[in-house]
Amino acid sequence: MPYIDLKPKIAIIILNWNGMQDTIPCLESVLRIDYPNYEVILVDNGSEDRSVQEIRRRFTSVAILENRENLGFAEGNNRGIELALKRGADYVLLLNNDTEVDPGILQAFAEAIAEHPTTGMFSAKIYFFDEPRKLFYRGAKFIWQIAGYIHVGHHDVDTDTSTAVQDTGYASGCALLASAKMIQKIGMLDVRFYLNWEDIEWSTRSINNGFGCKYVPGAIVYHKVSSSFVGGGEGPHNRYYFRRNHLLWIRLHLGRRYIVRYMLTIFIWRWLLDALTLINPMANPKRRHLAKASFWGVVDYFRGRFGRGPDWLTVKS
Repeated sequence: MPYIDLKPKIAIIILNWNGMQDTIPCLESVLRIDYPNYEVILVDNGSEDRSVQEIRRRFTSVAILENRENLGFAEGNNRGIELALKRGADYVLLLNNDTEVDPGILQAFAEAIAEHPTTGMFSAKIYFFDEPRKLFYRGAKFIWQIAGYIHVGHHDVDTDTSTAVQDTGYASGCALLASAKMIQKIGMLDVRFYLNWEDIEWSTRSINNGFGCKYVPGAIVYHKVSSSFVGGGEGPHNRYYFRRNHLLWIRLHLGRRYIVRYMLTIFIWRWLLDALTLINPMANPKRRHLAKASFWGVVDYFRGRFGRGPDWLTVKS
């Protein structure tokens, strides 16, 4: 009997929210992928910029799932994952809409799957879009002092020629491949996170449940970075969710005692600086808006307010 190379079916899930200018080139790059068994699912989170109409007109092969409102990264992707699994996907690739991919990305993932068939989660090598040899992500490492992760090689010019698949602390949600078997065992993204830290939390569950998490250097992505955040990666929209969800992740995976330790050693000083900025009438308005987001991110964590944050976060200062 001749050898048959069975390629796993991969569903690429792209989440869009008023991001037509990024989503269209992303889809164009995805449809150039050289892999025989994949489909593309576009999940729209209640866009108001005619994204859906234009995408439907230009990309007839793309399945489109429309949500009536902005459900955030976690729940929006969960809707796409649910549809992908119903359509028989063996793996789902969560892909940020502000990316473009190398045509060989799925072949690289498929080779990693063949080499590590019990692994539940994989992540790509990610470069900055505007500086395509400079690294955004080539794996992640946990640092106890900050109770968080750093990207290995972040902002370095890539000189690593290794093609070996490696363990990583978490898979970046920018380009995260997850197996259907893992999802069926541990569940989908935690909707409490809404936006930010949800990929880290999902990766942690994968590792803790024995599925692992690996970085695949041959799977290449170019990332525009934080286009989905109002005000960019350093704006209040990102800052609120980062602060709130960081504490939620610590509680879930390190325990309440570590939250107390972290608050007393590092976090409290940042929070007090935010509070001082808020009450300072001479502070720059943009700095005050950023401080407000950071401050209320912490407050809302202790109030148990998760999911979508306050509406003022998406108002540009």
